[in-house]
Amino acid sequence: ERRRAEGRDALEVVPDYDPIAFALTCGAFLEAVVTANPEWKKKGLALRTDLTRERLFEQMPCFSLGWFQWVLRSFKRRKGAPKELRYGEYYDHLYDSDLMFLAAFQGSKKVMKWLVSQGIPLKIKRKYSESGDNEVVAVGGAAAGGHIAVLEWLRSK
Repeated sequence: ERRRAEGRDALEVVPDYDPIAFALTCGAFLEAVVTANPEWKKKGLALRTDLTRERLFEQMPCFSLGWFQWVLRSFKRRKGAPKELRYGEYYDHLYDSDLMFLAAFQGSKKVMKWLVSQGIPLKIKRKYSESGDNEVVAVGGAAAGGHIAVLEWLRSK
């Protein structure tokens, strides 16, 4: 006999690092989030995608190629990399380096190849990095995510 699994609350299943994509497609979720957090109703709900290293290390992201395509179509894009460390501040744009780092961090060669086809260089360098040097974003992302196969692939490029 099959046992019925208990339903899970959407707030439990949506990753903390990206409620924005789900909220933009599901009005009921957006309403539930506002209801669950009355302070947001007063201040206005600011949905943000948190791509800080701290958040990424808490839970390995698994963004699809479709997500990257949607982001590139839907949000402001800045070429290159930020000139200085952003200290976890939120902006209304993403740098090319943010997307390449994220794709490498989650180990997605398919997404990295697609980003290159969109004009984002594979060897894009971060002007400012924690190590103080000009880090190649894809290499840093793949290493941080523990993706040896991606590092080997990058080395061959």
